[in-house]
Amino acid sequence: MYRARQDALEGRRPFTIDFRMPKEGAVLAVDSFVLHKSGSRGDLAHQFINFMLDGANAADVSNLIGAGNPNAAATPYILPEIAGNPGIFLPPADLPRLEMLRDFDAKTRRLLSRMWTEIKVR
Repeated sequence: MYRARQDALEGRRPFTIDFRMPKEGAVLAVDSFVLHKSGSRGDLAHQFINFMLDGANAADVSNLIGAGNPNAAATPYILPEIAGNPGIFLPPADLPRLEMLRDFDAKTRRLLSRMWTEIKVR
């Protein structure tokens, strides 16, 4: 949403875009660095992860796409307009309204898959 807002501003569009968490709450998004077990260069993957964990590098991602960042070392490098945006860095009082998605068991996944297939073919 941040990037869309910036694009609209830079393109001098006749509208503005803003974003906030709905009063009902929202899904807590979590990004992770992972290594695939079949990867042949785990050493390079670890070097990349270590590079991205550096505060200035982690902040570059936040500053580029307007995303939150849990890396405390990045905080001093995040642009004020991003760090101060409550749609990106929620106030502590809003955090209890976030919900972490949980994976379904195999039986539920199959059921949902069948239901979705039925919806698509109608």
